[in-house]
Amino acid sequence: MTMAQVTVRMHSKQTCAIYDRFGRLMFGNETLPKDVLEYVVFERILTNPYSQWRVHSKILPSWLPPLNPHCKTKIVHIDLAQEFFELHLKK
Repeated sequence: MTMAQVTVRMHSKQTCAIYDRFGRLMFGNETLPKDVLEYVVFERILTNPYSQWRVHSKILPSWLPPLNPHCKTKIVHIDLAQEFFELHLKK
């Protein structure tokens, strides 16, 4: 199997908006585009004439500052019986 790979440098303007399940904006701005520079590696199987180009990986240059997560996901354990009691039976 012979593979071909190509690295593409892409300059684009992107928006990022993260919403919670109620539709409230949690992070970002949907109207303010930011300039983004990405290096994306695409690959294709050359021995198959019907193969398509696909994303293999993204390259993060060493001069790029490290990425920090924008928000942390937490698991909240809820005692459903206690919550039901507080909502319906406690008056």
